Amino acid sequence: MPDTRIYFSDISPSEGPAGTNVTFSAPPDSFMIDGDGASKPVPLPPNTPLENISAWLEPEAGDRVPVFQCNCVDEMAYSMFSFVVPPGISTGYYILSANFITSPSSGEDVEKFEMTASIEFHVTGGQGAGRCEVMSVTPVENDNESVVWSKITYRGHWLSQIDASTVKVQNVVQGSIYPVTVITHEDNMMSGKMIGSGKKIYPGRYKLVVEKTSAALELDPEPVMIKPSSYFTLVPG
Repeated sequence: MPDTRIYFSDISPSEGPAGTNVTFSAPPDSFMIDGDGASKPVPLPPNTPLENISAWLEPEAGDRVPVFQCNCVDEMAYSMFSFVVPPGISTGYYILSANFITSPSSGEDVEKFEMTASIEFHVTGGQGAGRCEVMSVTPVENDNESVVWSKITYRGHWLSQIDASTVKVQNVVQGSIYPVTVITHEDNMMSGKMIGSGKKIYPGRYKLVVEKTSAALELDPEPVMIKPSSYFTLVPG
């Protein structure tokens, strides 16, 4: 059987910065091989390992960018695949291509499948992408009695790299730390509510205290940058 080319258009998300984990789906019955004595191709048997031998993002102009983390994540039906947008990539629109090989059983020829996206992926951040920064907060002032009923909203870059279970706020003078229940968590915005848990909430200036997810740390070990412009103040209620 000649090499097979597979086109796909189901890709999610359709845009993101370096470090984004992207999934894409192959159409049903895309992976076909010559069966023993069969007059026409048959589906690749489930649980046949697929090895990615190359993958790249092709820009509208310029050199292709190698992708080193591209895998089949569903070897029962060969319907779901994933890749990670490589670090250092420039912003722009790219077409993903990936080559997989497999040998269904000992002694048989290796089959090769070339997958190519029919839609573009938009890289929204290149060099420096993955640097998680908290830039601002609203409201910038509240009182220490009603703050537990109010939503605190932070804005910045790549905030989705923050581990939501680690989100806290700390009084920068007195030192008390209070957990925050995260309500909304996106790349550019994160909101939540401060939890008093029966503790006295002191007036003063507060900063965000967070940690990255383990996956984000693997891509960029630098801690989250908390800008002073993201501090808020609690006045006596």
